Amino acid sequence: MTAAKIKLALAAVAFAAWIGFLGYLAFTTRHPIVLSRPQFLVSNFDVVAEVDNREGGAATVRQVHWPEGQRNLDGRVIHIDNLTECQGWEGPGEYVLALVAQGKDYRVAAGPPSPGSGGQGPRIYRAVPDTLRQLRDIPKAAP
Repeated sequence: MTAAKIKLALAAVAFAAWIGFLGYLAFTTRHPIVLSRPQFLVSNFDVVAEVDNREGGAATVRQVHWPEGQRNLDGRVIHIDNLTECQGWEGPGEYVLALVAQGKDYRVAAGPPSPGSGGQGPRIYRAVPDTLRQLRDIPKAAP
């Protein structure tokens, strides 16, 4: 075999391995949840909360992620004005919420406007290990 044929065979094997790896990723990664960093950068409070009924607007704070000085909210029931408008509802359970304070109540922060999209509506995220890891990785400045 000539050197050109060997190089072609190696390139074909590498290409087939790459396509096989992409196929593996496509079949094993189902509906990944990605936190919107702009949404969390405009929020005042980032919490993990138990939401039993979206219609009532009540949520029990399980953990305050940011700001760290607001740990007094842990275990308290808060009212969220726009919970019914949020995307990402999957039934009762724990959710990661990016909140903005409005007096005694809260609102889920909407993402800021971006070119071509006009901004994102409010979104909540199921609290699973991947979303909690992403929440820890979002840098926030001190309040």
